[in-house]
Amino acid sequence: RGTRYSFVLFYDMDNPAIQGDFDENYVDATFYHEITSATIDLMYVEFLVDENGRRYQETSEVVEEDMQPFEEVNFGSYKGHVFRAVERDSKEVLAEFVIDHDVEFYEIESLPRHPPQKGAQAHPSETGSSSSDEL
Repeated sequence: RGTRYSFVLFYDMDNPAIQGDFDENYVDATFYHEITSATIDLMYVEFLVDENGRRYQETSEVVEEDMQPFEEVNFGSYKGHVFRAVERDSKEVLAEFVIDHDVEFYEIESLPRHPPQKGAQAHPSETGSSSSDEL
């Protein structure tokens, strides 16, 4: 008659012996903001490049509509992918992030400050200060 055998396989994702089997460019990216005065959409941006590596066309797709403040949004992505945080009503780009393998947390710091219009007076806190909101 024969002998019946059972085979059990335990798979451990944190096993250092198999870490090389995964794509090194894959990143679990987390996006976050604390802006309550605007509706923010997160967009994935893709560029077409010519044979010289110059960008000549851009396409974008909303991947998270109405990002809620104080809540994290997680995406699996790859090194070099580009995401933009866009204010929905004005379509103004608030931040652009290029995914990096060493960075997993991306925060939209604040709404950009517009320079005062001609004839308008700047608020004293806006004069002579440098912005730390640069990307």
